[in-house]
Amino acid sequence: MVASSTGVAAFEPTTGAELWSVPLDDPACTAAAEQLTCVHGQGEGAMMATISASGTLHEEPLPGADIAMAYDGDLLVGGLEPERPWLGRFTAEQPRREIWRVRAERPSDAMRWQGMTLSQGVATVHSGRDADGWARFGMAAEVETGEMTTAIVLAPGGSSGFGAGPPLGADPDMLLPLAGPGLDVPGRPEAVVNRRGVFTEADGDPLLEVNGFSLAAYGDDIVAFTADPGAPPEHREVRIERLDVRTGESLWAIPLDLVATCPCARSADTLVLTDLVEREDPPEFTSPVRVRALLGVDPEAGLLRWRLPVTGPPDAFTADVGRLYVLAEGTLTAYATR
Repeated sequence: MVASSTGVAAFEPTTGAELWSVPLDDPACTAAAEQLTCVHGQGEGAMMATISASGTLHEEPLPGADIAMAYDGDLLVGGLEPERPWLGRFTAEQPRREIWRVRAERPSDAMRWQGMTLSQGVATVHSGRDADGWARFGMAAEVETGEMTTAIVLAPGGSSGFGAGPPLGADPDMLLPLAGPGLDVPGRPEAVVNRRGVFTEADGDPLLEVNGFSLAAYGDDIVAFTADPGAPPEHREVRIERLDVRTGESLWAIPLDLVATCPCARSADTLVLTDLVEREDPPEFTSPVRVRALLGVDPEAGLLRWRLPVTGPPDAFTADVGRLYVLAEGTLTAYATR
């Protein structure tokens, strides 16, 4: 399913034939449990459309909302009222009840929320992205308590931090967004991933220190971008590595030229990463790196299966077994990866 400024459409994955379409006014959509939750319209006239994989549509008013996500029988919602961004959790059933709502400390010039993620118990909303894939504004809160925290929004080559917490990089215990499901460490149900590695819980004891940054969790393993500690930059070896959280053992490693990072996507047999290269003479106030390719990594065997050159960050991409789907400049393209 693909959302555009005119609505949502579904395409047959092998042929690309359109299966159905639903016209909506510039929707912002999130996916969960094989359905889309899309907010369209603005202000008091905003509507929430729930669309199943078969194209069945259910609509209801959601005044003031920009974006929403289904979560554990409730709704996570981001909106703007007036000029002060907010994020909240509400019951999904009518009459809708507010569980918690937090507001940004100051107004924002962001026109609307256009993306939402949920990882490690933290809900994050962010505005649109610039040409290099960096968000302009974001905010975040813990889904169970509504306590505000620094919003970490991943971008090619790094991440941006916004909001209530200390500046990005000042607090090594900030929880990092992960691609796909969270950790599942036997005997450690509260284990979390932060900028230093894996810990028994937030503010807990270390289980695994990572010299780099974690990208995805696979059971009780993590896949991370790592570098040799202490080596000068010109001699530093970098890699994508799968690490056993309980033992610290490196299960496999793939050497890199520079950086492979998220945004990323997962399927049953592939982890898709964003491959970067340094810019030559980058303009002021622009990223020093650019996206040059998408990489397909076999997370079990530790093999780089394929590399797809791109001219910039795609608008979106996702993976299925044997397939990669890339949305760029209004065109959806499917690639066979086997």
